[in-house]
Formats: sequence, C-alpha cells, structure tokens
Amino acid sequence: MKKLLKTGLPITPQVGASGMWSTPTDLAKLSIEIQNALRNKNNKVISHSVAKKVTEVTALKNAVGGWSYGWQKSFGYNNYDWFSCNGSNTGVGGNILATMTDGNGLVYLANGEKPNRFPVMNYTRNKILAVMNWNKTSNDDIQEIPLSLKEKLIGTYDDFLYGQKMETKIVEKNNRLYVESPILEHFKGKNDNELVYLKNGSFKIIDYPNLLKFDFSAGKPNSVILTRDNLNTKIQLIDKVK
Repeated sequence: MKKLLKTGLPITPQVGASGMWSTPTDLAKLSIEIQNALRNKNNKVISHSVAKKVTEVTALKNAVGGWSYGWQKSFGYNNYDWFSCNGSNTGVGGNILATMTDGNGLVYLANGEKPNRFPVMNYTRNKILAVMNWNKTSNDDIQEIPLSLKEKLIGTYDDFLYGQKMETKIVEKNNRLYVESPILEHFKGKNDNELVYLKNGSFKIIDYPNLLKFDFSAGKPNSVILTRDNLNTKIQLIDKVK
C-alpha cells in the first residue's frame, strides 16, 4: 500500500549527513573505489593510506562489535572482514556492505517506514549472501573443544557480542557448540552460528568478526575478552539463569 509522507521530504540541519541524496549505483562506486584503494590498484580518488585509515577498527568498547572512522566493522559474514554503513531519514533507508578483500559487496535502498522497510532489507541482504555464496578460506587452526570446557560454557547470558542487553545462548548440537543470538539471527537470517575453539586458546563464532577468550571463576565463565586486530575489551558475563 502506498502512503504519501504528509511532511514531504525531510529537511534537517545536518546538510552533509541528511541533505545529500544518492543512488545504489553511486554508493556501489564509492565502495569499489575504497576496495581498489585498499589493494592499491585502479583507485582514482581515494589513496591507499586513506582507505586503510578509515576502515581500520578504532573502537570495540561500547561500540557494537567494532567501528572504524565512520564505517561499522561488526560483521564477519562468510569469513570476510566487512566495512558497512547504514542510515535512514523519514520514509527512506539503506545499507552498504563491502568486503575488505576480493571485491564482494552489496548496496540496497528501500522506502517506507522502519516496520515495513526492515523486513524487506533483511530479506534482500540474506538472500544475496545466500545466492552469491561468497566464502573466504579460513586459515584458523581449529581444535576440538574439551568436554569439561564445553560443559562450562553452555548457558544463557546477557548479550556479550554487541552489548544490546538481549539473551545470548551457548548451546550444544551434535557435539558442537553454537551461539544463539537475536542479533546474529537478524543480520544473517539464521541462529546456528558455530563456536569453534582455536589452538591459541581463543574462540571464534562463525559470521562474527571478533575473537573471544573466556575467563573462569569457580568453574563458570565470568567474563570474555573480545579481540580485534590490536584492540580488546573485557565484557562481564551475566548468567541469565541465576
């Protein structure tokens, strides 16, 4: 059903952020230019050093999984490191997602208010990711999780991935551990992201970009350290079952 905005096009004081209109094609061209600059080949406007600077992770603490200078860095779809940006004004919104390597990406815009726009955008993103099946070979040195460690981790906690106060569960399925998170489900369309154990003692969640290292007290995990590049932040684990 079409519905006209009675207020017309929004007028805001933020001219740079809200007063400039674009198209998916132009946003895709910007993403490609940054990707070319990151590999320092065929870039015409953005230099290699600028591209690296504006896409490197600069904040983890209270930063919803990771941010650079303006780009959100909190996604790890298909083992890739992504830079992304989303935004909206009254009646319109969209998203950019692009990989740091290999030149994969998607840009989509949609109209309508958030309750109508978000389901369409989520479906579009998840469908494209599924159809394109971009997969980066992982070089992670994975080992089997000891049974004693596995039993300690299983539980229901406050969200320790994005700090959004939602229930996040570590569950066992077919002798493997998985993380169930409403946010991961929202962004990828599934809720079965495997938690794998690396030989350096850290953990990795499939489709999540930060490494995790758990601290224990009295046989229970009491905190987790999220690590990304040279940054880390410590998150207290709150057991929701207590």
